[in-house]
Amino acid sequence: MAIELGQLQREYKVRPNRNRANLIFGRLFVIAGMLLLLYTFYITFFTEPDGIQYLFGTVGFLIALLGWLGLRIQKQETSICVQVFTEGFSYSRSGKTDQVRWDNITEAILGVVQKKLRRHHVILETFYEYQITPQSGTEIQFRLKKNAIPDIEQFSNTIRNEVTRRQLPKAIATFNEGGTIQFGKLSVSRTGINNGKVTMAWSDIEELKLNKGSIKFLKKDKSSNWSDVHAGQIPNVFVFMALVNNVLKNRSAPTSG
Repeated sequence: MAIELGQLQREYKVRPNRNRANLIFGRLFVIAGMLLLLYTFYITFFTEPDGIQYLFGTVGFLIALLGWLGLRIQKQETSICVQVFTEGFSYSRSGKTDQVRWDNITEAILGVVQKKLRRHHVILETFYEYQITPQSGTEIQFRLKKNAIPDIEQFSNTIRNEVTRRQLPKAIATFNEGGTIQFGKLSVSRTGINNGKVTMAWSDIEELKLNKGSIKFLKKDKSSNWSDVHAGQIPNVFVFMALVNNVLKNRSAPTSG
């Protein structure tokens, strides 16, 4: 059943030149591999084979396999489409479409994964990962390549902004009423921030930073700083940071105990 998402704001698709490149190289590899396999067949049955045909056959099979994989990736990537609307977004791939409204999202976990060469720390590929849990319906999980879709990082920013705009006022209201707001293993209350084991009182907190995918908890007593928490493990981490910064900005409001 279609969900009312409002007006289309932006659409994200795979770069056309990337699709063409995958298509061209995929076809070339398949053709080259098939030619080597045909040549192997010719050597085996119409000449006196000396064992070299096994090498040609293996290389031909591997090249054809790489070409087939390239064509498969090209077909999958061509079907990817993310549409952002005023009231939500849709994600389409291989004939399937998932839709969710901003006000129906209860949890959003956004992550960035980089594939690197171990020794040289050279970034080979960067993926943006999305895990969206709606209030009603099934969870949506997908990942998108940064170098395949132009400006896809803006989609992540849109999710952060839209979810924060809707959830932050509720979180502030719950906080002011003396309630506790849960963010995975972290929780926020008028007492302070709890990591599931101990509570850091507001009066002890100097600053919280989100740096390179980790939350850094800086206390006035430097010797007792908490260990960094991976932001990709915290649902709605952007709402968490906005709430904490709001409390720290109005530090006189919360009370310990």
